[in-house]
Amino acid sequence: MKFIPAGSAAVCTWFVVASLHVGAATLPSDGILDKKITLRLNDLPLGDALDVIASQVGCSFSYSSTLLGGNRRVTVHYTDMPLRDVLADLLRDTLGSIQVHGSRILLVAASAHVEGKITTAEGDPIPFGTVRVDGKPYGTTSREDGSFTLRVPDPGPCVLVATAVGYEPLKKTLTIAPGQSLQLAFTLHEATVQMNEVLVTADRMLTSTATRTAVPVRDLPMPVMIIEGRQLEMMGSRRLHEVLQEQTGLALTTDPSGASSALGLQVQGFDASYTMIMIDGQPLIGRNSVGILDLSRITIANIERIEIIKGTSAAVYGSDALAGVVNIITRRQPIDGPNGTAALRYGTNQTLDATFDGSMPWLDKRAVTSFSTNFYRTDGFDAAPETPGKTLPPFHSYSLQGKTQYRLAPATLLTGSARFASRRQHNQYDLDRIGRREDKNLEQDVNATAVLQNTLRGKFDLQTQYYFTQYTARATSTDLDKDVRVNENKFQQYFHRVESFASYNPWPTLKATAGIGGNAEILQASRYGNRRDMETGFAYLQTHYTPTDKTGILAGVRYDVHSLYGQQVSPRLGIRYTVNDWLVLKATAGTGFKAPSFQQLYLAFNNPSAGYTVLGASVFDQEVARMQAAGEIQELYPVAEQIGNLKAERSRSFNAGFVWQPVHDVTLEVNAFRNDIHNMILEDLVGVKQNRTQLYSYRNIDRAFTQGLETTVAWAVTPELQFSVGYQLLYAKDQGIVDKLKKGEVQLRTPEGRIRTARPSDYFNLTSRSRHMANAKIFYEHKARGISASVRATYRGKYGMGDRNYPNLFIDPYDLYADGYVLLNATVEKRLIQKRLGIQLICDNITDYNDSLIPNLPGRQLITALSWRFNKND
Repeated sequence: MKFIPAGSAAVCTWFVVASLHVGAATLPSDGILDKKITLRLNDLPLGDALDVIASQVGCSFSYSSTLLGGNRRVTVHYTDMPLRDVLADLLRDTLGSIQVHGSRILLVAASAHVEGKITTAEGDPIPFGTVRVDGKPYGTTSREDGSFTLRVPDPGPCVLVATAVGYEPLKKTLTIAPGQSLQLAFTLHEATVQMNEVLVTADRMLTSTATRTAVPVRDLPMPVMIIEGRQLEMMGSRRLHEVLQEQTGLALTTDPSGASSALGLQVQGFDASYTMIMIDGQPLIGRNSVGILDLSRITIANIERIEIIKGTSAAVYGSDALAGVVNIITRRQPIDGPNGTAALRYGTNQTLDATFDGSMPWLDKRAVTSFSTNFYRTDGFDAAPETPGKTLPPFHSYSLQGKTQYRLAPATLLTGSARFASRRQHNQYDLDRIGRREDKNLEQDVNATAVLQNTLRGKFDLQTQYYFTQYTARATSTDLDKDVRVNENKFQQYFHRVESFASYNPWPTLKATAGIGGNAEILQASRYGNRRDMETGFAYLQTHYTPTDKTGILAGVRYDVHSLYGQQVSPRLGIRYTVNDWLVLKATAGTGFKAPSFQQLYLAFNNPSAGYTVLGASVFDQEVARMQAAGEIQELYPVAEQIGNLKAERSRSFNAGFVWQPVHDVTLEVNAFRNDIHNMILEDLVGVKQNRTQLYSYRNIDRAFTQGLETTVAWAVTPELQFSVGYQLLYAKDQGIVDKLKKGEVQLRTPEGRIRTARPSDYFNLTSRSRHMANAKIFYEHKARGISASVRATYRGKYGMGDRNYPNLFIDPYDLYADGYVLLNATVEKRLIQKRLGIQLICDNITDYNDSLIPNLPGRQLITALSWRFNKND
């Protein structure tokens, strides 16, 4: 007999490849389990009895120690009895299922069943509350009468948590034996204020940005990544881009024209314009000419967690979420009294980061106000001393944000929030031909939200909200020698959204969400000509149906009507199937619609210092004609003939993968994806001006695709030590170019000047897309001693920067590439004075790697941080 302790990786690995699943009450009718045996045992330990049976049958048993029930002693007599019946009789109190693979047999302990009821302090039933096993993905929902039934497959000590909207959670600690049935009662007390968290976690039943209903991550069919607030603290990051660049499948992207140093996010090979960035469920605006919403201007102060959903599988979000959603959840403040945290960081490049956040309950704890402020400054850095100016110019920024929540009634919550952020940047440099110049940039954004939530009879949730944001940017360039302003650009963008949606739970297995709303977008800018307006109306319906504990279906449809680009219907579907407690299969499919942005249509921007010009497609012809008449253009490339009226983009996306947990402490996630984009919009180099600087515009690619594989392995080595490794393989190409390469219709030029026919293998990827990316992370925390540390390594493979073989229009082996590189970051922290005082040392980019082609690599950064908690100890 092969005995394997509980939780052994060998048992679990074998379990996954087992080909036969058999319940204790329904064993197979043929094979090794039908083999008849005769056996007489007298007062023998159960483990020894299984050894005797294994020897007689010619098999081996694998099982956990919990199956033996303390290795009780047995006295039995069997004559010509099938093995399946012998095992069912010997292990009748503990056996749950049998897995067979050849002569090896795995005996799985039976699940325990917990039944009970959730009630109020007055004894009234609480319907549609949740009961879950803390730290594990097992949970259930209470029925209309408050009763529930929960299956717990892992025997031993555990903590059950009961929660419900408007009530304080309640925990109960107990020890569960295999096959045991328990009766429990949970009495919940009404909460004074409950924060509106829009998130999901692996072990909490909270509202998801994917469904807007209470669904744990394990039950969602799409790839979901959660970055917890404590992990953010242990990383020591200051800005949002520093956090996201260390996550699997995420890459930072910059403007290929060099028009700004803004840092955007690339997901599954999609450019930054395809990912929606939100704070507490509301979208941010203020994207530059290529759709980048600069992540470096978003502080991670006051962040509870970050949720990342990949793919276009959810119907509740629109055109800016074709690649996915990044939702930044601000910190939930306790209501037992005034609380606060202050932090100060200082280091390389005179970088200073100061933060304070806090909260105050009022109105007898029926309301709570939280606030946060951040100030950040840096002298910037220069990765290319041979060129004028700094790669990242000096800047300072500050932000203020606040939120107030007031519970009007036990089932009614009113929330108001506002945020103001400002960043000022300046850069001085000397141009040999022109003289000394100074560039100044000011960016400001204001966000305000009002949300009214109502819960009716525990089944029906209604939410109505209004959201407003304004983004302002002003850029000036001054000739310091003549004290004359040579260029000024002003930009103001306004965004209004009104939305109302309802979630309905007619029964525990079905959750439906329906919504309707509209957006109004207004643009006023000196480089866009007259005022521009866009309006969008939308409606969506999404259902999450779980007909069994093993199966979940997320289906939805979205309808968009655009004032310039008409109507579009986008269906989405996701399926989750739980094979067993260790393996979950997931798959999603959906379509998407994205209209061109203001920038892509109407931009007419000229940088007098660097010399480049960026023109929107709708103004390209008239602006080029003007420039040609003035003698400013030296050459237009053939690709300029493709510039015209931009078409709206449409996409089809597919994701399929699995989550495998061979043992409780190890999780493997794998996701394969394919995205087909019709009329993909790219910024492209279309010509050269007389001063040898570049002219850029926008064009549609008829057919493009991104496809690849993402995988992450997480291992909780001990409760204090966590380890993870992630990898992404990506192919992103123009399908039209691929077809021409297969036909031998494309040529390329070698460095020696030789022209040859290009092969399909010569095509690397679309610009700024790495073929390979990987990361590895180690987090350690000893809570008793107040010590924590993290070491993180990020690898990004080489990627194409520009096509030097015009007009073949693709990245071949002889084009311009940024080399692959590894970033190594480390952080260590010690907490003192009852864990109120934190001292943190941070070293980013330990190897001091930099590349003049990669403007977001500042070299080695050494930071010292101090923090003080004014709230009670955690």
